[in-house]
Amino acid sequence: MYHRTRVRIAAALLAVCIMAAAFPGAALAVDEQTGTTHVADNVPNLDAIVAAANDGDVIEISGQCTVNDIFQGGPWVINKAVTIRGAVGAVFNDKGAVEGDRVYLRASGIVLGANVKFENLGFVFANPVRNAVMANGYTLSLRNVICDPKANAVHLFCGGATEAGANIGAKSGPHGNIIIENCPNIGNVYAGSISTDNQPNESSIPATVTMSGTSKAGEFYGCGALQTYYPGDEMINPDFVIDPPDPNLEKYRVTEDVTFNLYFTSTSMVDGATGGGKNAAVVYTGNGSLNDGLTLKNLSSLKVGSGGNLTPKAGSNLVNAELVVPDSSVLGLTNLTNLEFASLQGGGDLVLGQTQTLTIGGSVSGTTRIGIGSIFNGASQQAPAIGHTYVSASQSADGDFELICPGNKPNLKLVRDNNGNWTAEDDSPGGEEKPPSKLVSFAPGDVHVTRAEDKSKIFIPLKTVYSGDPLDLENIRLAVRINGVDAVFSSHDTVGDGYKTDDLYVMVWPTDDGDELLVYNGGNPLFAPVSDGVYRIEITVPGTYTASGTDLSASCTLTVGDNVTPPPISIPIPTANTGLKWTGAEQTGVKEGSGYELTGHKATAVGSYTASAALKSGYQWDDGTTTSKDIPWSIAKADGPAAPAGLSAAPPTSAGGADGKILGVTAAMEYAARADFSDAKSCTGTEITNLTSGTYFVRLRSTQTHEAGVPASITVPDFSAPTVVSIRVNSTGHKTSYEVNSPLDVTGLTIEAVYSNQSTQTVPVTANMVSGFDSSTAGSKTLTITYEGSKTTYVIEVKAEEQPSHTHSWSTSWSGDSNYHWYDCQAKDCPITKDREKEGYGSHKAGPWITDRAATSSRTGRRHKECTVCGYVMEQETIPATGSSSGGGSSSGSHTTTEKNPDGATTTIKTDNKTGAVTTTIKQPDGSTTTTVQNLDGSSKTTVNRADRVASETSVDHWGNAEARVKVPSQVTQEAQREDKAVLLPVPELPVTREGSISVTIQTSSKRPVKVEVPVAEPGPGTVAVIIHPNGVEEVVKTSVVTEQGVLLKVPDRAVVMVKDNSKSFSDVNGHWAKDAIGFVSARELFQGEGASTFVPDDGMSRAMLMTVLARLDGADTSQGGAWYAGGMDWAVANGISDGSNPEGIITREQLVSMLHRYAGSPAADGEALPFKDAQTVSGYAQESMRWAVENGILHGYEDGLLAPGGGATRAEVAAILTRYIELLNKTA
Repeated sequence: MYHRTRVRIAAALLAVCIMAAAFPGAALAVDEQTGTTHVADNVPNLDAIVAAANDGDVIEISGQCTVNDIFQGGPWVINKAVTIRGAVGAVFNDKGAVEGDRVYLRASGIVLGANVKFENLGFVFANPVRNAVMANGYTLSLRNVICDPKANAVHLFCGGATEAGANIGAKSGPHGNIIIENCPNIGNVYAGSISTDNQPNESSIPATVTMSGTSKAGEFYGCGALQTYYPGDEMINPDFVIDPPDPNLEKYRVTEDVTFNLYFTSTSMVDGATGGGKNAAVVYTGNGSLNDGLTLKNLSSLKVGSGGNLTPKAGSNLVNAELVVPDSSVLGLTNLTNLEFASLQGGGDLVLGQTQTLTIGGSVSGTTRIGIGSIFNGASQQAPAIGHTYVSASQSADGDFELICPGNKPNLKLVRDNNGNWTAEDDSPGGEEKPPSKLVSFAPGDVHVTRAEDKSKIFIPLKTVYSGDPLDLENIRLAVRINGVDAVFSSHDTVGDGYKTDDLYVMVWPTDDGDELLVYNGGNPLFAPVSDGVYRIEITVPGTYTASGTDLSASCTLTVGDNVTPPPISIPIPTANTGLKWTGAEQTGVKEGSGYELTGHKATAVGSYTASAALKSGYQWDDGTTTSKDIPWSIAKADGPAAPAGLSAAPPTSAGGADGKILGVTAAMEYAARADFSDAKSCTGTEITNLTSGTYFVRLRSTQTHEAGVPASITVPDFSAPTVVSIRVNSTGHKTSYEVNSPLDVTGLTIEAVYSNQSTQTVPVTANMVSGFDSSTAGSKTLTITYEGSKTTYVIEVKAEEQPSHTHSWSTSWSGDSNYHWYDCQAKDCPITKDREKEGYGSHKAGPWITDRAATSSRTGRRHKECTVCGYVMEQETIPATGSSSGGGSSSGSHTTTEKNPDGATTTIKTDNKTGAVTTTIKQPDGSTTTTVQNLDGSSKTTVNRADRVASETSVDHWGNAEARVKVPSQVTQEAQREDKAVLLPVPELPVTREGSISVTIQTSSKRPVKVEVPVAEPGPGTVAVIIHPNGVEEVVKTSVVTEQGVLLKVPDRAVVMVKDNSKSFSDVNGHWAKDAIGFVSARELFQGEGASTFVPDDGMSRAMLMTVLARLDGADTSQGGAWYAGGMDWAVANGISDGSNPEGIITREQLVSMLHRYAGSPAADGEALPFKDAQTVSGYAQESMRWAVENGILHGYEDGLLAPGGGATRAEVAAILTRYIELLNKTA
């Protein structure tokens, strides 16, 4: 067993460190030490001397001064604002160790409790792990400090150190400030704190780090970090290098401002992510030379100081940073892939690639110059693409950007449109742009100078040939070698830019007769004569400027003085071209060059080769030798092909079986159960057989010319999860011929389902599985069957009913004569000519007297009688002025009053003086009437005739027995079926009792069920509709639902319906979230309780329970069979709802929804992705079902954003889901 010992950087530390109360932090600034100077000469207790000093004192050390001589494990806590400096300084000896004035630290790192400066000394840490220095919110100044390279790098933190339950003995300061000057080997720098125990911490103090001089550091991070661990068996290994502290912006965030001030090449990487909201800001200062080795990531802002020339390295990410590029600064963006920035304060130069576009989302200020490719001698080194947009800045204004033109294209410019897009245009006169000129060849001539006066300024002709106008070679960055030494580009105030070695200063000098090389002395002074000797000058022009598109090189010999024997020219030993891979074509393994000849440097096949390089006369190798050199090189196999496509898998045919398959392979492939292919086996045909379920990897095998291909991962599924891949109708005797308005009949209709394991099953089709059925019109109809997400179709023929030659359209207004009334037909060419054959024909029925004007003692009155059916005025008479009542009397002995109601209706009350019967008639403005006759014996009859001709009659005998009859005309029935509406029955609100309401007989004259709504007084979850069959048997309508006005259900023609309270009482559902849903399903007798009085809502629901519930919902008899669930399971298997497996297992949420989806006919979902965090855990077979259930509001997720498809479903959850499903079935248009 391999054990690792965890050794902590800042203190294993803090648990055994100083437990006293924290000392107050000293406020004295680092540069304000003005106190006493204490001398420490090779002392063993430097920590004690510092502790005894006062703020502002200086401790001057000589030799090795030790801290914590007896190792105690805690950090060195400095609570005094002091300067610790070396008397002479420290250096590295020839073995790389620190010598001179040095601090030898046994303690576990350094923690500041005040502002402290270290200068002119070395750090030697006894333990290469415990070597972090933590500013802890104070100013840490390191000046001319070197670190012992035998220990791992010394890392710096602006924050402190944290460990649960520990006290480091130093109170945090207000601002972590680290100043590093001329320190050559600092480790990483972190803006936050270090954690020693993996517990999160947060630094809430600002952090600033400033680098200057020749300082070099590792990487910069805007957050804190976790100490690293040291494998115990590596502690004695002097060559082992432990990883630096591990930054983590989520666990060790910094919530205040962070600023990194960098100088030139002081670091190679900055990641400014703080985790606290605002990322770090970087201020970069340079020395005028290009720095293209710095990677920058996650910055809030980047400022390139005056004189800075920075091109961030590839891999940098400055998206949404604020840019500050003032005058005399250059920022190259050519290596960035995303150039979207928050704002720009300009004035300096920005460098873009030929196809890049800079996007500024916010404000723009200053005038910024845009260079293309690079900038040399004030000119872009690449030509901009005419018409390309280089800047998109909606808030920019004219003058904000200027183009730095190439030397040969001075008339190019950037033009801004109204949207702030700056596009390159050519203002050159003379029409179309000429193709750019290129260098075809050049040949500098050999020159021999002997006269002394000519040696201080030597001209060498270049003999250039161009494809067009001459190039400005003086403005192009060339590669120059002098006697095998690379010349450094340099700038001289007097003569201009050139290329310098210790021997020569070479520059390009344009003249009217062509370009020349101008050569000066490379030493000091510049104009001194060139020393006698032979100089080999090699010049290379970049391929960007050559006609061939490749680098073009030429050389010449400059001889100065008489009798000079040219020394051999040193050239580098050729190196192999690495990374060559087989292409089928001949490849060059070693680059050809001048001064030597190559053999064996070209080949085609994969393999290892050796090239031989022999020198030409006058040359030697860089190492001073002249013998031929052997250079090994190789051609590797080409990369393997892409992962195989078109693979599929078949599961084993039994649980735990080993006969699964992977299909679609070829004999050129191999497969393995391990990702590293350590158990690889070759494929022998088109399929891999004898597999257990699990994940396998398949790839093309390696060949003589190609590596093995990219593997494809494919899973052989478990046997228990076969899915339907296709269905087809396989029955022949099912019904395909229908009459208009006849219902769907799926008797004998079956499908064959083909599963992913290649098995098949014949499944009876239920009506819920069929969509597209419409028999309201004649013609051929294509119906769709959906099962388990797969679809198929079949065709039916709907035959038209024999229609009469004329279709009546009866008027809604009465017609009549003095004796009869009827409705006229408004349709054209009605064949009925006799009124007695028309709709509604009947004789007038006189109502009571209606007083139009009451009589007074001085004025007669008027009254009339009208037909109670059509309103025809049958009789009128004058009331004598005798002061008689406003009511009416007649010879029959009745009394009638009529009133006009505020809503426009007329109420007439007639009392029969002989029988005592009271008849109340209410006539609405739309013609609807309600007539109630109340007899003295308690019996009554109420007749309703609505304007849409829906009529009802409700009778109550003197015993209180009541019944109602409703007639719905065919026109209303068909409209309700066509528009999926419910017909509100015109009966009084029925009371809800345990015994049941009065019965209502509903006549619809339709072969198909019709949705009706029965008015009910105060319905609840337990209110149900009951069908009373002719034999007196009462059947609860399980799909009836409660509405705002009553109960909604579907009824056949002449159904007898009543409403009752069928609520069940359970002691364990009061206050439960699913109480109403439990009441709903138990009242409809879909669920039963567990025992006499409990429902146990939070118990799991078994698969058998759900099969039984769905069988009851479908109207099946579940009382048959041996086991209690046998009837429900038989029904589920016969109807393709379930395979009947594991009946007593707890059903999962996705299994529940899948069964309900099949019961519903497997309707299609919209295809939207499930909006839950664990959507990817839904099984493949349940994807369609779960989307359907979520889209229709049947299935809800949990408050934590999870759907939990594999979680067990409780009885309460199933009750709620079934309630929502039944409500969905009854949803009207």
